[in-house]
Amino acid sequence: MMTILTSLVNKIKANFKKYTIIGVAILLGLFSFRCCRKVQQKQDKQATSTVLQPNEAEKIIINAPDRKITIVTPTGTKTTTFSDNTVITEKKDGKLDIYNPQWDFKFHPTIGAGMADKPKLFAGVSPISYKKLDLNIGIETDCSKLSETNLNISVGYNVHNATYLFIGVNNHRNPEGGLRFRF
Repeated sequence: MMTILTSLVNKIKANFKKYTIIGVAILLGLFSFRCCRKVQQKQDKQATSTVLQPNEAEKIIINAPDRKITIVTPTGTKTTTFSDNTVITEKKDGKLDIYNPQWDFKFHPTIGAGMADKPKLFAGVSPISYKKLDLNIGIETDCSKLSETNLNISVGYNVHNATYLFIGVNNHRNPEGGLRFRF
């Protein structure tokens, strides 16, 4: 037992310099991580604050996952949903001009999976969107028999970024629902 301890102590003594350097590097890394994290939290708090700084005329806070845009002005705060067509430009006086149409008439391809009478795969296009809702027209196929296809129409609700929960009906009047991704 004593020989094992003495060999371990001798090994540590022989590599003491190496272990000291590794330990110091780990401590410096943890310290740097903590400092950078505090700085990032402070910047995040300033960026999402609804209080204008003295040198700011207006401020925009964009929350992309929820598709929300918050506009902070000296007279108050306004929150709205932004679409894929939202355009923000800065005027010469520092004010912001926001073009934010609630209706979108572009063809966005979609894919998804869901259930009707059996598990189904869906593909289609979304030609019309209004805020967080969209209309989708496409085809569906049975997961077990890929040769069976039907036409479908569905309405989706945006739950996160380009992810939609949808309900619809196919050309055999079977109700269906599922999860769809829009590109």
